[in-house]
Amino acid sequence: RVVVRTPPSVALVGHVASDSVRLLAELFDNAANFSAPETSVPVSSARAEDGSLTVDVLDEGIGMGEDELAAANTRLSGADESDLATSRRMGLFVVGRLADRHGIAVELHGGPDVEGVRASVRIPAEHVVTSTAAPDQFGAPSGPNGHTAAHPPHARDVAPWRLPAERGLFEP
Repeated sequence: RVVVRTPPSVALVGHVASDSVRLLAELFDNAANFSAPETSVPVSSARAEDGSLTVDVLDEGIGMGEDELAAANTRLSGADESDLATSRRMGLFVVGRLADRHGIAVELHGGPDVEGVRASVRIPAEHVVTSTAAPDQFGAPSGPNGHTAAHPPHARDVAPWRLPAERGLFEP
């Protein structure tokens, strides 16, 4: 259900990449869980003039009221840790912690121009690297038919993955 629009040609520095992936995965999960099953979760990104990267994740659900948005943004900022155990949106606490670790700004938006809730993630310029070189110049391993992480095969060209219980490993 997550539909990623073509991102800019950038990469993240290593020590930020793992936490950024987890942060975005939490936002994708929240967006998918708080919107109707037949809707998609559009994700767009853009590089700003200052070199930072903004990623927007939109859920097309019923949205949140102003008070709920304020409370969720407080949770994202880490200022309200007292309701950690009772939070229905535990993922927002995790997102806030990961964002704080790297100086990443995350804010939820709603209102008349947004149907549902839009989460905006701003990754500071010092964590963003321009990747203008060809993918193989980064040492990315090439898979079947020359596919790399930067240029993966289309989903219909890839066998589905399953988790074998006896070995606990992913295999095609």
